[in-house]
Amino acid sequence: MARTVHTHYDNLSVSRDAPPDVVTASFKALLEKYDPAKYSDSAEALRIVAVLHVSHNALMTPATRAAHDAWIAASESALALNEAATRGASANELSAPSTQSLFTRSQAADRPAVMSGVRSTGPSRGESQPAALAQSSGFAGWLTAALVLLFVVVVVTLVKCSAPMPPASEQPRKVSAPPVAAPKVAKVAPPSAVVAPATTPTPPVIAAPIAFLPDMAVAATNANLRDGASVKSKIVRTLSRSTPVKFIQSEGTFTGVVLADGTTGWIAEDLLIAHSSLARLQNTTAAAYASGPEAEKRFRTTSSRVQPLIDRYFPGINSRIRAPDAALLQHLAAFAAEPHDMQTADADAARWYTLSGQQAKNEGNNAIALANFVAATVADPDNAANHVAVGLTAFELGESPLVLGSAARAVPLAPMATNSWLVMALSMVNTPSDHPTAKGAFLLAIKLSRDPEYTRKYLRNLAAKGNNPQASTVINAALFEDATNKRLFQ
Repeated sequence: MARTVHTHYDNLSVSRDAPPDVVTASFKALLEKYDPAKYSDSAEALRIVAVLHVSHNALMTPATRAAHDAWIAASESALALNEAATRGASANELSAPSTQSLFTRSQAADRPAVMSGVRSTGPSRGESQPAALAQSSGFAGWLTAALVLLFVVVVVTLVKCSAPMPPASEQPRKVSAPPVAAPKVAKVAPPSAVVAPATTPTPPVIAAPIAFLPDMAVAATNANLRDGASVKSKIVRTLSRSTPVKFIQSEGTFTGVVLADGTTGWIAEDLLIAHSSLARLQNTTAAAYASGPEAEKRFRTTSSRVQPLIDRYFPGINSRIRAPDAALLQHLAAFAAEPHDMQTADADAARWYTLSGQQAKNEGNNAIALANFVAATVADPDNAANHVAVGLTAFELGESPLVLGSAARAVPLAPMATNSWLVMALSMVNTPSDHPTAKGAFLLAIKLSRDPEYTRKYLRNLAAKGNNPQASTVINAALFEDATNKRLFQ
């Protein structure tokens, strides 16, 4: 019986002539069956889902399906040739003549024939004695002839052995018979093998897909690949920047991916960009991107859109911040609820330069960090977090104009965010007349924080550095009032 190869059709449990709608229906059923959320071993289930996606894509694209069918035909033809060669070798062994049988036949030819149904020609009791003697003498004649023949053979052999050997140059060469070539069988790479789905709680083992077409890439300098969609999940591998990956599915803030070698896992979604953007961003510096005409146009558009909100809510805001109360929080909540049109951002560029800036900041290079954060604000000017990053880094470098500009954009975009008011407060510490407003902004930042104690610790560390004595004075005053005035924001 001819053997068959494992194919994409087997992966999806469909026949080789299945129409596209049947292929898709089976694909969806298997995706539901092997949903990683249903299994304790989500990494293995994710690997199964990856193979299912590859098989479905291969069979739903006419060109790849035709190529796969051709591969199947070539592979099974090769298997058939191998089986034929094996059967041929076995038949030759079975049909080879036996030495014992040849010897037996030669002995039988030398014996007198005795046929069944024919009486023996030997003497019987009723025959005369001379007839028996005649047969005995005939046997003696045969024996004599055999002895003479044996003598002649011995003599000839002795003569040949005593003859001188010819020179080596005159001796005939021994020519060995040419080897019999085995039938050639085309070597065909095996497809991705998939073990048939099982009904056990743990998903079955499925080999890595044979095709890898990345659609995403790692944007962070280092990104952890985990075996589950959680920061508490085990780290499978650490990926370097620009590593290509293929998207499988999303779960919460994590993205399930498969690598080129078939390894699957989960990566935080904010560490990935589209693979199509990779080459562009690799070849564009932060300064070049920030000075580009399209980026600058995007930045100006955002500023013009938030200006009406500033004009409506910011008059008199300084006086309210100096004496923060419950009415201030209500005012800011109404400000945050105001809708404003968000423009299309270059999200991949914003993520790329933000991660580059964070890496530079971690390495203590604030100048490079600032350049990258500025590029990120130009790529996505509607994201307040980008402006905050610029403001905090610029403050450490003593770039007061950048701090003020960042605050003017961060607060209108995110008026209920702690970091927006931190930047606002830092933008005013260098002007003594603004110190009361700066202190109120620090208090507001603590009030709006999801983790007030963490914000207090950050401010204490910032004041302890002493890089800006005026900032340290205002921060310490704010921390003192926060600890002693229990009527704040009431």
